Amino acid sequence: MDPVVLATLLIVVFFSNVYGSSVGGGGLLVIPAMFLAGIPTSIVVGTNRFYRIFASGAGALKFMKEVKVDLKNIILYASLSVIGSVAGALIVISLDKSILKLVISIALLFLAVFFLLKKDLGLKEQKQEAIKQNLVASSAVMILLGIYRSIIGSATGTFLRMYFLIKEKLTFLQAATYSGVIATISNISASLVFINAGIIDYWIAAYMIIAGVIGSYIGARLAIKKGNTFVRKLFLIVVILSSLKLIGGILFGI
Repeated sequence: MDPVVLATLLIVVFFSNVYGSSVGGGGLLVIPAMFLAGIPTSIVVGTNRFYRIFASGAGALKFMKEVKVDLKNIILYASLSVIGSVAGALIVISLDKSILKLVISIALLFLAVFFLLKKDLGLKEQKQEAIKQNLVASSAVMILLGIYRSIIGSATGTFLRMYFLIKEKLTFLQAATYSGVIATISNISASLVFINAGIIDYWIAAYMIIAGVIGSYIGARLAIKKGNTFVRKLFLIVVILSSLKLIGGILFGI
């Protein structure tokens, strides 16, 4: 790969992980950048998922050290996500991804309006419902998002955070912690399938891991320092831009 192209890709990886570690949506920049770098589609899917193990893991570790969370809940949610992640990685039938992306884009815009109206949501820790009350919904959400993460990937972390904020009543920092751990574990499970399929470029992944880990750690540290109010503002920006990016990709191929 041309050094200039590689450097540009790594800059995108770095900055996408700076904000992605706290609010998700990093894949919306990284995946198109990998395509523009001339990387084949199957290699993009496998390599992106593999490098994300380390990038997501770096941010998750930082959050875990500083943010109070329920480890048992995280383990349960991560286990459910693994089921969907492996299923998505094994899917070989053709899907109409344009329709799926359009639905996701519209949902993101509606949720952006919802968060704008609910100004206090995610800023203060609230009493959470017993996990048994949310088990069915949680199982469905984790499995479906796990499948989506392996097939498309873009904005998965953002949707996870939305679920934890609205349904589980977590703060933005707690939601980031949950999502980071779940992403790391589900990425490992999907990558095992992709390793077996031989669709990971380890040379490119090595560079992306370095840039991604540094960016993710810095992003997590910044989010913890600035607090939930800062993360909320960043989250809204990413939600709106994510929806516009997905719609633009459908309508104009960008």
